[in-house]
Amino acid sequence: MDNNTNEISYYFDVIRRRKFHFLIPMVLTFSVALAVALTLPSIYSSQATVLIEAQNIPEELVRTTVTGFVEERLQTLSQIVLSRQNLLDLINRFNPYPELKEKATTEEIVSRMRSDIKMQPVHAQVGGSGGRPSTATIAFTVTYEGVNPQVTAQITNALVSLYLEQNLRVREEKALTTVLFFQQQLDDLLAQVEASEELIARFKEENLHSLPELRQLNQQTLERVKNEINTRRQDIQTLTDRKIYLQGQLATIEPVRPLTLPGGRRSMTIEDELTMLRNDYLAQRSVKSDTHPDVIRLQRQIEVLEKETSSRQDLREQQALLDDKRARMVSLKQRYSDNHPDVIILTREIEVLEDEVANLASTRSSGSSFREQVMPDNPAYINLQTQIASADFEIESVRAKLVELERTLREYERRIERGPAVEQRLSSLQRDYATAQARYQETMSKLQAARESMELEEGQMAEKLTVIEPPQVPESPTKPNRKAIILLGFVLASGFGVGTAAMSEFMDQSVRGPAVLASVSKRPVLGVIPRLRTSRDKLRFWFTRILAVLIFLALVAGALYYIHNYYQPLDIIWIRIVERF
Repeated sequence: MDNNTNEISYYFDVIRRRKFHFLIPMVLTFSVALAVALTLPSIYSSQATVLIEAQNIPEELVRTTVTGFVEERLQTLSQIVLSRQNLLDLINRFNPYPELKEKATTEEIVSRMRSDIKMQPVHAQVGGSGGRPSTATIAFTVTYEGVNPQVTAQITNALVSLYLEQNLRVREEKALTTVLFFQQQLDDLLAQVEASEELIARFKEENLHSLPELRQLNQQTLERVKNEINTRRQDIQTLTDRKIYLQGQLATIEPVRPLTLPGGRRSMTIEDELTMLRNDYLAQRSVKSDTHPDVIRLQRQIEVLEKETSSRQDLREQQALLDDKRARMVSLKQRYSDNHPDVIILTREIEVLEDEVANLASTRSSGSSFREQVMPDNPAYINLQTQIASADFEIESVRAKLVELERTLREYERRIERGPAVEQRLSSLQRDYATAQARYQETMSKLQAARESMELEEGQMAEKLTVIEPPQVPESPTKPNRKAIILLGFVLASGFGVGTAAMSEFMDQSVRGPAVLASVSKRPVLGVIPRLRTSRDKLRFWFTRILAVLIFLALVAGALYYIHNYYQPLDIIWIRIVERF
């Protein structure tokens, strides 16, 4: 093309020449877009808004057992509401997809309905801790999309009812489950507390005398028993000394009163009797043989009296020495303590003398003379015998008491020895009991709180869902956006037409116009012969014009049909235009 060529006239010439390459693709493309916009089914949407109301009673007074984030509870409710069984019930009840009954499976229909249901939380800015604003979920919306406005509203209302019912059921079940859980725990802990009480009672019964609260009493009783044992031992020692003293006195007294001789005189002593027997023995020996019974009798009597006289003398000497040692002991103890060497030596000597005196008294008693083998009639002798027998009885009585006291001492020592182990075991049992009792009280408090929470849920005074915007029957569809489809189709059709015309012009190698011819041939053009129109050309021209008018009228009719049916009736539009102008 020459630079001097008028570009505007060239483009007009191209448009005139390629008008059908532009119009036909454009009309076809726009017709397809228009058909799509007009044939797509209308989708209606029904929406309900549910408010999440807070608990009526302050949480500081009564706490609910249903805790957690609101979003989590809403997602849980959605999973329950959108379960397969619930959706199948809604499908069988309202039949929202009649066209899919014959050609789709149940799972596909359920999946389609689940995709048409939307649950969207509604957030708001609330005051948080420290005065900082935070986002909280205060409500949520339930939306359902369908082809039938009435059915869409009914299904949305049924979904909202399901949300409300399931929320109440889930909250009541959680509250009841919490109560049952704490009740079971409380029963188990009560059994543990009773078992601990029984163990403590049985342990105290088995170790009644070794309990910690009796430790001081046992210690005092033990000291008292020890003191009493020492007292009894001193009593035994005193009684033994008294018995030895009485035995010594008894050895010096004749059991039978001296014989009274004719004339009222008293008989001689045992020494005089021994002398008399010896004289009698000599007289009998002078007239009788050694084997004569009288001689043998006298000989035996003399031997007995000699032994008795000897033992009595020894007993008197030892008794006198013992009395002297005891007197010295009394004098030493007034000056020295029991640990002084002189006191210790003298104590041992006294013990040895006491043993010897006791042996001599026993020997004399077993080898008494024939006069002592008869019934004693000497009051002094009988008195000493009585005192000795009384001393023996008292010694045996004190010894029996001492044995009882020693047994009691061992018993109290055993109680005191077992005291630490008993206290340790009892402390362990009481610690277990205190732990079980504390857990029981804690669980009792939790159970009471759970019961209050259950009463909140049953009385619907806890957090609840309230419908603030019930679903309405939609008056206009929300899908598809026919305006956008038509506008997009027009833009695509125009672009497709321009592209087709430009491609046709670019692919055409024909020489058009004198300027192009001069440029191609490198020769000047001498003249231009105008186009001669024939009758056929005229007929084609008018046919083209009529076709264009018809197409235009068809487009206008289609636009009016769309506006009347899918946007607003034409009579209403006409009334508005008349009112405005």
